[in-house]
Amino acid sequence: MQTMKAIRTLLPFLPFAAAIAAVSVGCTSTEGSIDLVTEESYTLDAGSSTVTIEFSTETPWEASVAYFGDEEGWIYLDKDSGGAGSSSIDVTVAENTSGDVRKAAVTITDEEGSLVSVSIEQTSEPGDPDEPEPPVSNEGFVKDLRIEYSDFGPMTYSFDYNETGRLSGIEISFEGEDLPEKYDIYWESYPAVQVRYAYDGTSIFIYDENGDGIAERIEAETEQPGYIDFTADLEYDGSGHITNVIGSEDYSVDYLWDGDGLVETRNNDDTLQYTYSVYENNANLDLNWIMSDGYYSEFVFFAGLMDMLGTRSAFYVNPSYGVDLSDENRPHEPITEDGEYTFTTTSTIRVSEEAETEYDYDTRLNSVTVTVPVYEIQTEYKVERTILDYEDFYVGENGDRYYNNYSEKVLSKTEIDREKISEEYTKFIVEYY
Repeated sequence: MQTMKAIRTLLPFLPFAAAIAAVSVGCTSTEGSIDLVTEESYTLDAGSSTVTIEFSTETPWEASVAYFGDEEGWIYLDKDSGGAGSSSIDVTVAENTSGDVRKAAVTITDEEGSLVSVSIEQTSEPGDPDEPEPPVSNEGFVKDLRIEYSDFGPMTYSFDYNETGRLSGIEISFEGEDLPEKYDIYWESYPAVQVRYAYDGTSIFIYDENGDGIAERIEAETEQPGYIDFTADLEYDGSGHITNVIGSEDYSVDYLWDGDGLVETRNNDDTLQYTYSVYENNANLDLNWIMSDGYYSEFVFFAGLMDMLGTRSAFYVNPSYGVDLSDENRPHEPITEDGEYTFTTTSTIRVSEEAETEYDYDTRLNSVTVTVPVYEIQTEYKVERTILDYEDFYVGENGDRYYNNYSEKVLSKTEIDREKISEEYTKFIVEYY
């Protein structure tokens, strides 16, 4: 990544939980396979806030919002569907400036027809600024993410949270290096969230101007603190999935979704594709932005990890291993005349198409390991070479002229031998509070 000079990767966000008061309004539930773990109803003050509904199902589920009154669209769900097992939905309510009490219900249904409805009521009164909010427990939050490699030392991401449950800092340590990289996250100026690189003070600013937990704009200081030299606008589709980043200096990224998964990113130069596991992406941080190597999206990387880019991919991504090795001993030898030539090369190739991925997952991700074979491959080339510069030559011991500058057209390319010489792996290990 080029952002903020030395960013190597990382930085998630925890959607915050506001202070809430549960009221005794029962949820409606049919006999069936949905087990509601958290409260049946919530009463919130007029400020923007987020609550988390936790539940489990025996079959895939869908969620929707029913509004009671004329005003709609003031509730945002971070996901509206998922698979069987333990699940959670972050429910964000926008600031209530209407002067009236607003009511709605989040309804969850499964494939068996079971139904649960959680009541949401938002008052028209702001919270009491003199009444301190109780601290949010970080139990179950991601504490560390350790990445082990077969060919060099491990690195560890450590996450800190503030009293409201928001991500407040990240420390990235590398084996063999004395000083870790540190990033501080400031929420005081929300809806602008500042991510500051402690080493040189440069920052990225993520703007949630609508107060719905979704970033609409990014600004970055890439050279020096206080000087914004990159801006980008973010676009989303009707399902809340990010579709485009349109930035300054002709920077752009397009995102292609297939159902609930981000399957392809395209920037100015390259296209990368992604596949997914069957395991629900349910950590408080969107770890996919680490395991995918940032979805090839440097400037929105932080917002993605902070879960501020709309609806996240429903399942864990199969980790990216990096660029394939290609150490081909391709000769460029002087020639004496135009004609056909045959030569053999030896290449060291990491074959990512043969990668194997293994997950350790119970109700949450514990680890994932991707193993990739490395082959030594011999290839025979037949080429046609045409001398381009008859002045660029030297005379050999036999008196022949050897020309250095020529064009080459490949007539055939044949693999004549392939031998597996090693395996390389990357392992992601998650530790929780």
